[in-house]
Amino acid sequence: MSSARLQVLVVDDGGGDLDATRASLAAEGAQETALVLTPAEVPSVVSQLRGGRLLVLRAGDQLEPGFAVSLSSSGRAGTVFTRLLRAPEPGRGGQATDDHPLAARFMHGSRATNLRAEPHLFTSGLAGAVLVVPNAGLPAWDPADSAGSSLLIRHLAAHRDRLLLHDGPGVVLRFPGEPRPFSRFEDYQQTLASDVPSWLAAARQCGGGQVRSWVWQLVLRQLVEVTDADRGLRFVARGLDDDGRAWVVSRLRQLLKQVGVQPVQEYCASPLALNRRAALLAAAGGGCEVMPPAVLASERAFRPDRKVSYFFTGEPPVEEWMVDGTIVEPTCVKTVSHRYFDQVLVQERVVWLPKGHVTARLDGRAVKVAPFSGMLKPPPPRPSGVVRARRYVGRSARALRLVAARPWAVAFSRVRRTKGPESQAADSTVLTTVTTGAGRAQARIWLYLDRHDAAGDNAEPLYRFACERAPQVRHLFALEWDSSDWERLSAAGFELVEIGTAAFDQAWVQAESLLLADIGDPVVAPRLVGNGTRRDQRVVFLQHGVTMRDMWRWFNIQRIDVLVTATPAETRGIVADYTSYELTGREVWPSGFPRHDTLFKLLGQQRDRVVLAPTWNPSLVRALEAGMAAEQDIDGLYEPWLELAEQLRGRGLRPVLFAHPKLALLAPGWFSALQVETTTGRAVPQDLSRAWAVVSDRSSIMDEGMLLGAVGVVWDPLGQPDTDHYRRRHVEAGALAAGSAGEVLGLVERVVSGEVRPAEDMTLRDARACERLLERLLREMV
Repeated sequence: MSSARLQVLVVDDGGGDLDATRASLAAEGAQETALVLTPAEVPSVVSQLRGGRLLVLRAGDQLEPGFAVSLSSSGRAGTVFTRLLRAPEPGRGGQATDDHPLAARFMHGSRATNLRAEPHLFTSGLAGAVLVVPNAGLPAWDPADSAGSSLLIRHLAAHRDRLLLHDGPGVVLRFPGEPRPFSRFEDYQQTLASDVPSWLAAARQCGGGQVRSWVWQLVLRQLVEVTDADRGLRFVARGLDDDGRAWVVSRLRQLLKQVGVQPVQEYCASPLALNRRAALLAAAGGGCEVMPPAVLASERAFRPDRKVSYFFTGEPPVEEWMVDGTIVEPTCVKTVSHRYFDQVLVQERVVWLPKGHVTARLDGRAVKVAPFSGMLKPPPPRPSGVVRARRYVGRSARALRLVAARPWAVAFSRVRRTKGPESQAADSTVLTTVTTGAGRAQARIWLYLDRHDAAGDNAEPLYRFACERAPQVRHLFALEWDSSDWERLSAAGFELVEIGTAAFDQAWVQAESLLLADIGDPVVAPRLVGNGTRRDQRVVFLQHGVTMRDMWRWFNIQRIDVLVTATPAETRGIVADYTSYELTGREVWPSGFPRHDTLFKLLGQQRDRVVLAPTWNPSLVRALEAGMAAEQDIDGLYEPWLELAEQLRGRGLRPVLFAHPKLALLAPGWFSALQVETTTGRAVPQDLSRAWAVVSDRSSIMDEGMLLGAVGVVWDPLGQPDTDHYRRRHVEAGALAAGSAGEVLGLVERVVSGEVRPAEDMTLRDARACERLLERLLREMV
């Protein structure tokens, strides 16, 4: 195959750096045979190809060095799948990374295979696929299929599902630009109304009306990407309006009804399904009657009970739970609604039961209850003859070594039996020391951390309080040595542990409780996955802001043993039935935030200002961090807020603009040049305590202001849909909603006149949050 001519088609859809692609092709000597086409021109050009090989790239994709010369013979296969890599984000440096989810296809190296035996390999469409073009030409490229996967399906079927995996230099896929995939309604129309139907039509045409199992892998992969667009902390589907979201769910349900149980189970066996359990079950719930068995969560040494969960659709079943053969009542129950695009596709029942052997009956039918055994794995390919021979020789050699060592083992056992009681006791002591030296017998250790480079959030005041009232516990505070807070805390007598040192690693491992203000911190997040944190350690998320919008997309994939909440409204929004948070009342402690104890004394001050708090923009912060000129972006973000400030000033009011600390640090000159008063950092609580009202689009600063007795006013100058329910949840908690700057002015004047009062349910009730939290933390069983 390496001698066959390689024809490269570059699809210029306006979403990538065409010059980078051309430079990559020139380095591989493939520029002369490359054609740059618009998406509309591709089908006709493909239909005219005869002989050689074909690779389709998008503008911005690049070839790794040595790609063209490394392609080996495809044998009887008509398709070669090459490795796919991720490009670094433009402007931030770095190299392409080999962590694309499809990297798992090459875990056994370059090899020929058949999709009938390994259907999970087909999940990427034309990306990185090199096609052998027959002399009679390729199958037709369906113009309705933007990705060309229908052509690939027909091509693979014509070659009896054979393909070659090439574990050599691969294709570096372009970094997703703006607008991001699935951020526009047109993306969903193309995928759900054109692409996927064309794939299924091609599959049925080639399969006599049946869809091959490997085609379902591609379909499910695409449907999961659609559901994932409505997940994550800043989910890309947040810009869809209500009509658009309803259309997506309707089309999603129609397609899911065509998917049976078997394809979903086969997809679950793919490495691509990792961490997508809820999305996959939602897909299964759309068209499958049989739901998975109940899952028994891992035991925690600090809890007297454990969690069981199962999924269902329709009406909740009648439950009967038994522990060690005895019928028991749950200690806590919750029904979780897994929503996609605002509609429930599947329900999850979470039940807390006493520890022991659990059995259950749902609607009178016995159900299997078993620990989660991890994600299924795809079947390994049959090893080559050389590998089988090598393994046989290895097994034979090990067997011979065992036979030769047996006389020595017998002699050693006789020596052990002749030892006296004192010697045996000494051996037992050494073993006990090794086993329990790092166990619970030593002093309790609590490790506190706000952020890797800063203190001053919820961990710091809790540390101060607990050190005085719980001397039986060793308290450690983690921080980077070059942080501006290091000297201040050291002078205050904190026992500091420097992040990045062996002492920090040891403290993390030995800590009984991890008290963290930000579990998304780059130092913390990697340690909370896999084996970075033990099961018997308590991960207490102290939070760094009140959660008053739907963030279940992010919360549900985090390791959280205890979540600390600040207000009753926040607690209800997380633990109530039919919310999408998987956290329950057993895991949420409504004690209040430790740092709010010092704010309580600020209540009752004279109010004379209005705080304007626009939320920050992560892409703007990244641009500033990369040294890019972003003054126009800052102007665009703050322009409507500055206009509102002028209007408030014209009404005789005193506006104060909140500057997010990251933006204030990265663009200090821009803020200092403003004609309006600003607040940031440690000055914010004082300004909030003296504010009549706090106006915001989505910032948690408004929650802080409401806690200090200000009236919250929700106003989004961009008029974005309330897909994260920030507006709805705050209005339910007592805030006001405005649709225009004029409405904001009217509402603020009503607040100043006393016509509108602060929400009592949100105002701080006392200064005892640290006391309540410490009392629960000191219990060994919670």
